[in-house]
Amino acid sequence: MNILIVSLVFPPDNVSTAHIVGRLASEFARSGHRVTVLTSRPHYHPGDGGVWARESSPLFGRLVRRAARAGVVSYHVWMPPKGGGTARRIGAWTWFHAATTLLGLGAGTGCDVILAP
Repeated sequence: MNILIVSLVFPPDNVSTAHIVGRLASEFARSGHRVTVLTSRPHYHPGDGGVWARESSPLFGRLVRRAARAGVVSYHVWMPPKGGGTARRIGAWTWFHAATTLLGLGAGTGCDVILAP
């Protein structure tokens, strides 16, 4: 089965949702499913963003990076750091959803299931 996960946070972001979604993705992959994740670059509590930068490669310059770990392919769209006023956060949220929608349409995942926590 081909599974597409769309999540605002994913490892190495260091928040509970990122840990849960990361574990879910790796368990699906370990069970033999093809897993693709559309997410943001580490921006909330980035943890070790330096390791992520070395393990990912640019797909569209700074806008999208691709990483693969434990059988899971992830595409990370650029996001501004957490914070700012309401307008900035709404703009970032809108950008994330527009960018991942376009990326999902172009990624050719041929997914059977979409999970969007």
